[in-house]
Amino acid sequence: MNRPLSNLFFCIISWVIVAFGNPAWVPLLGPLASAGGYALFWWSFRNHAKYLPLSFLWYAGVTAIHLSWMTSIHYMGPLFLFVYLFLILLFALQFALLSRFVFTFSPLAGASLWTLFEWLRIFLFTGFTWDPVGMTLACYTPSTQLASLFGVYGLSFWVIWTNLALLRKKLVLWAFLFLFPYAYGLIYESALRPQIASSPSLALQLIDTNLTIEEKETLIPPVDQWELLWQRLDSSPCDLIVLPEGALPYSLSTPLCSVEFAKTLWQAHFPTSPFPPLRAPFVSPRERLDGTTDWGATHAFFAQTLANHSGASVLMGCSVERYNAATLFLPGSEEGPQTYAKNILVPVGEYLPCAFLAPLIEKLFGIHSFFMAGDDLKLFSIPQASFATPICLEETRSDFVHRMRKSGATLFVALSNDAWFPESRLARQHFEQGRLRAVENGTFFVRVCNQGITTALNCFGEKESHMIHSFSWRTPYTFWGDAAILLLSLLFLAAQVPVASKWRSALTFSKLFKRASFVVFAKNDSE
Repeated sequence: MNRPLSNLFFCIISWVIVAFGNPAWVPLLGPLASAGGYALFWWSFRNHAKYLPLSFLWYAGVTAIHLSWMTSIHYMGPLFLFVYLFLILLFALQFALLSRFVFTFSPLAGASLWTLFEWLRIFLFTGFTWDPVGMTLACYTPSTQLASLFGVYGLSFWVIWTNLALLRKKLVLWAFLFLFPYAYGLIYESALRPQIASSPSLALQLIDTNLTIEEKETLIPPVDQWELLWQRLDSSPCDLIVLPEGALPYSLSTPLCSVEFAKTLWQAHFPTSPFPPLRAPFVSPRERLDGTTDWGATHAFFAQTLANHSGASVLMGCSVERYNAATLFLPGSEEGPQTYAKNILVPVGEYLPCAFLAPLIEKLFGIHSFFMAGDDLKLFSIPQASFATPICLEETRSDFVHRMRKSGATLFVALSNDAWFPESRLARQHFEQGRLRAVENGTFFVRVCNQGITTALNCFGEKESHMIHSFSWRTPYTFWGDAAILLLSLLFLAAQVPVASKWRSALTFSKLFKRASFVVFAKNDSE
């Protein structure tokens, strides 16, 4: 096989390995991608005249596969494809810049450069959290445990470091870097599992409504949706009932039907009648067709009734005033729910980054108003645990979930709604982000997602039954968060850049000058 054909062959093989070596696609290829998928591409075209353009095109193809869920535009509209294209171009440009230095930088400096690229991508350029390179190490449970040290950016650092060690033929280092995550993970798991088994347990009921956007918003009345929820309930005792983000249409205090009808409907399904008091937010004034006003039952009325009946706390995602929020109803409470308002909103869908686009957004999507962002990290407390509720996009932000953990959360209950991208891999990629948050923070992580993956995860990122343990421990990542790997990356990169080389040259010259001066003056003194 001649050189151009062999280059093309290895390029295609490396593309397949990296594009599909992901827990959301083909996990079997993940170890190959993390061990040498990138190095194989760099080696194939190392002497090619168009090495940088090829690097750009190769990674654009990889990103197009990883973010292919963004082509599901049934709800988002065709303009969303421009966002998809922009992200592909940005990611490919970053990879081309990395490729420019892989043969001149040390493996540590190259890994540092990419780690900072991924961080800047989120906190400076886009706020887009999907597709970190480190996901290739999350294909199997043992290697995923490396995230307990330095988080998802640490995984990305490790993947690029491993590939660059192979590219530069540092085979002993490469073997160590390839094997260490798996060995560390096995030791880590064996040390913690006995502690988990002996910790207190918490019984959950996770209710995935599994409704499309049309069913939730227009086709099925809210009261009928409550009946569907009741039908999904298990009669066994539990501590916490969880409903997903935006579990039901309208806001928490919107009157849905008369109080009398709400009571009749409930009593048709359940023998007991533990209704809340007739005051806000459980009831709201409702104007009738004849012009008179009566009291209407709200979502809060039905949720508090469910909590009173089951003896379990009820957590549900629902809009509260102008906030996308999570609300917790405690059994027997007459004070209304505890509320956490979502801090990190989704651009366009929940807030408008550029106000001048408002008329265009209203015309294209029919969106007339947006949510406001919350400004606190509210923790919910039940007798068994103190937990935080990252909502949708917040679950994918390692820094934000880490802040929740530092504020005292010993359990996470994430609420999401993936129905906006039907028949795509968004749900699986969203789930994999939750797995990493569990490992990073050493906690159990519960996910309830409409038309997504609803499950409970232990602190190793493994699926659990709905009887979980309230076990948590402070991982190294819990202490230093993303700061440690970012600081290390800056130091390794600073040791590589020309400025550092100039300083080293200056110091070397200074030492030589001192030695020469000593010799000259010593000679003169002897004379």
